[in-house]
Amino acid sequence: MYRKTHHLRLLIVIILMIASMAVGILAGFFIFTTPKKITPPSPLVTTPPPPPIHTVDFIAVGDIMLSRNVARHAEKSGRSGWIWENMRSFLGSADFVFGNLE
Repeated sequence: MYRKTHHLRLLIVIILMIASMAVGILAGFFIFTTPKKITPPSPLVTTPPPPPIHTVDFIAVGDIMLSRNVARHAEKSGRSGWIWENMRSFLGSADFVFGNLE
């Protein structure tokens, strides 16, 4: 009895294996033989470049005290611009310059 059921189970397993292989072969045949629709590539769409970024340079200085000894030295030299000579290129590089005069 055991031998009969064992052979029957083995036969069922073999039949299922053959059936699954047949299904796989047929599925592969239909997948690879059916014509595929080839869609043409979409035309290239170019986007315009982003607008340039504009920057503004701003320099702020504070507590400029032109009184006391600074004013006397400016009067003695006869040139009031000597105070800014060392800073002229730096301050001139900005778009806006703000100074707090004390």
